[in-house]
Amino acid sequence: QSLARADGGGNGGGDGAQKEGMYWVNDLAPQADPRLEYAFADGAATGLPAASADLVTIGLVLHEMPAQATADMLSECYRILKPGGAVCVMEMDGNVAPGYRELRRNPLLYSLIRSTEPYLDDYFRSAEDIPAKLAKLGFDAAVQSSATGRHFTLVAFKGEAEGGGAGVLDGLSGAGAEGAVARDVGGMRYLDLRTEEAYLEADEHLLSWEQGPRA
Repeated sequence: QSLARADGGGNGGGDGAQKEGMYWVNDLAPQADPRLEYAFADGAATGLPAASADLVTIGLVLHEMPAQATADMLSECYRILKPGGAVCVMEMDGNVAPGYRELRRNPLLYSLIRSTEPYLDDYFRSAEDIPAKLAKLGFDAAVQSSATGRHFTLVAFKGEAEGGGAGVLDGLSGAGAEGAVARDVGGMRYLDLRTEEAYLEADEHLLSWEQGPRA
């Protein structure tokens, strides 16, 4: 609702949620902001017009799919984004975050998690290729950073005639954590702000919040 108030309207497309959940959301529509619209659709074929969205968000969805389905969904994101628009991905980081690396080294715990996550191994093997997939689609800049102690956020910008999203990275390049990496990925400017230290600090913050104040 805050986005709708700020921007004059919004469309929420649900992918990965049960249809029943969407029906439940729409039952509450009279109580919600009338400028918001909820829909259930295939994330790789939303039916939305091309170049119609300013922002697409994908939260904890990619690890539920095989690598090709991820590529198809990101392609659809590029199609529906306006020039200068952005896609924001929040996902598990099993390659850089120490917490997830430790989890993957625990055969019993990891096998329990994989029993309900059939594509988890595929996801972890291909997660570091997401920037290359975005570059191949035509995104011209991306920045990736730790979001929690175990998850990353990756924001990629669809270019436009003058500069595109690459200009956004100019303001971040000097503000990244020590150990940040800036490089060209298939013609796309890519800034990786993830570090083990940043993940550990976020983990520590979460633990202190969960435990509450100590006497």
